[in-house]
Amino acid sequence: MSFNRDGAARIPAAARWDDLEAFAAVAAGVRAGRTVQDVAEDPRSGVGSPRMLYFRLTRLEKALGQRLVDRRPWGRSAALTDAGQRVAEVLGELSVIRQRVRAATAEPEAPMFRLVTHATLVSAVLPPVIAHRTRVAGFNSAHLSIAVVGVYEGAVAAVNEARADLGLYLVLPSLPAAYVPRGVVKEMVARTDVVVLAHQRHGLARRRRRGRLMPVSLDELLDECMVTRGLVDQQLLPAGTRGRRIIVPHSLDKIAYVRLGVGLALLPRLAADLLQLPSEICVLSLRPRLFEELTVLRPRKMTRPVQAGARGFVESVRAIAGQWERGRRRGAKATYSR
Repeated sequence: MSFNRDGAARIPAAARWDDLEAFAAVAAGVRAGRTVQDVAEDPRSGVGSPRMLYFRLTRLEKALGQRLVDRRPWGRSAALTDAGQRVAEVLGELSVIRQRVRAATAEPEAPMFRLVTHATLVSAVLPPVIAHRTRVAGFNSAHLSIAVVGVYEGAVAAVNEARADLGLYLVLPSLPAAYVPRGVVKEMVARTDVVVLAHQRHGLARRRRRGRLMPVSLDELLDECMVTRGLVDQQLLPAGTRGRRIIVPHSLDKIAYVRLGVGLALLPRLAADLLQLPSEICVLSLRPRLFEELTVLRPRKMTRPVQAGARGFVESVRAIAGQWERGRRRGAKATYSR
């Protein structure tokens, strides 16, 4: 994973499926003790030529921001890096996802499939990057569990199920609520203290009222979003979701520039970049343990804008949590849209 100069994570274009097939052929050859040259010259691998194989591997590594294969002479046996081994492990799950998509639609390379594929690959290489870039007291981020749940064309892809420290939930526009797996989102949101919910059209804009720009409230977001309203009506989300622990950002920049350090910048930036793809709703949820320990993060490098963004985000989250806790004790339910 690469970073911009200001510390924000930079997630390039999504990985291509033909590049994944080329990497799968190399990974299978490495397990069999073959060289990359042998894999490239084998007509059964379908990679074409050594030059084409090198091009596809390089393009995949650029898309993920991680080196997958050790740079060795092509005539010698290759070795996969740690990131390459993790990507090779999730290729089987991606093949199952691809089969489901091909059975559900005539466009196997649909944008949502590319979105879920890339999110799955990023979730495979994300934990060690966080561990390398951050210093978290008492928390081993190398064992960070991530769940990416995508709903597209009636097919559901779940990585590590829904029991994870970080959950990313994506919904395709105009998707019937019947396609949503019952209980998955409810369990994911119920295990979190902080949920950042963003909507591509309604939740990320401000409206002009009486000459003033006003943020869109959570009630307006839920009322105008057909998919979200269907989820709430069918009790797929917790009953107390309205105003309990959902934060609706006023703009996309609110997610993109909220940074709790260099390493933790991956989490909101990942959600922001995925929102630019055709997704209706993006829910980024953090488990209480992960959020509490990441707020005491001491990164190696922090610029002044990053420090200001981190401080403001932590203070706003704590203020909202305190207001909700006081309202819960009084038995009142309030909606907070900050």
